[in-house]
Amino acid sequence: MLRAVPGVGAVLSTTLLAELEELGQVDRRQISALAGVARSTATREHTGIRSIRGGRTTVRCTLYMATLAAMRF
Repeated sequence: MLRAVPGVGAVLSTTLLAELEELGQVDRRQISALAGVARSTATREHTGIRSIRGGRTTVRCTLYMATLAAMRF
């Protein structure tokens, strides 16, 4: 199912399945927290400083490289 998504190749799908055993069992917010891509620190009512860190490094780095490739092509 992962490979059916445009831009998801062998490396990304293998990394996601190997490093995120919880995939398919928890909701999207928990998965994004585990991957380290959803961290927001609200400083005011509707604005916040967003950073990408924490979570599982291998997943985060692989997602970053896949995003760069998808943006280029």
